[in-house]
Amino acid sequence: RIRNLVVNPVYRGELQYGRRSTKPGGRAIISASIPALVSEQVWQAAQETLSRNRKVAKNTPRVYLLKSVIRCGCCGLKYIGSWGRGFPWYRCNGKLVDRGPIEGRCPAKGLKGPHIEALVWDDIERFLRDPGEILEELARERELDTGAAVTEAERISMENAMVQLAQRRKKAIDLNTRDLISDAELDELLTEVTREQDGVEKRLRELQDNLAESEKPLDPDLLEEVRRRLDEGLDDIQRQEVVRLLVKEITVHTEMGLEDKKVKVLVEYRFPGVVNTSTDRGSWPLPA
Repeated sequence: RIRNLVVNPVYRGELQYGRRSTKPGGRAIISASIPALVSEQVWQAAQETLSRNRKVAKNTPRVYLLKSVIRCGCCGLKYIGSWGRGFPWYRCNGKLVDRGPIEGRCPAKGLKGPHIEALVWDDIERFLRDPGEILEELARERELDTGAAVTEAERISMENAMVQLAQRRKKAIDLNTRDLISDAELDELLTEVTREQDGVEKRLRELQDNLAESEKPLDPDLLEEVRRRLDEGLDDIQRQEVVRLLVKEITVHTEMGLEDKKVKVLVEYRFPGVVNTSTDRGSWPLPA
């Protein structure tokens, strides 16, 4: 019940009619402005907190350093933490269940936790202890592979996914017209397509916001406090909060080879000194 209150747009001053419709194909949502109960900033902060808290199951003592910051370049879903083969992994949330904007399960490869965590934390610690060297390195890499270019590539992929979903909707209706599937089966297919379209449209809006947004400068006093705490020693929870502070997003692109799959990881940082700092952490093969 509390979650339903937190996600209800009424609290930010928007009344939506039709948002809970169960009709096949959905229903057009009608919005109206009403007096807000909380500020837009408070409402958005609540949504971000809910999003972070649902990325990893709570029934594990393991702290996943990169929780909520890794996104799949194939389907746009977040990577979640899991345990297997004796060490932690990060895998796409659409890997085990058909839940993303692409048809079927996502083919993206998982990342070995110790490997990617060590790479990212090494960049962060280098910046905190001696920012000059890492900022120069990131500035050089940014000339070769910018975060904006990756975002644009994903935007094109999401638009292609919308075209495929429209084709699936048309095919389902055609099958029903030719009496090859029942009305109940048609309703189920249209509901699934609508759900996936909603996910793609949401990601497209996020990508547009990422292209247009301007990063707020980090508080120098806060960075100085983080540096001081770094010297004193940080526990896993504190290191995770530092990652959320300094990492904008990590995008994992899976490259399909003839014999195996490789991943290319792009890390976008919020380091002051270079706008939209990013680093290509390279490609490497992963075991099947």
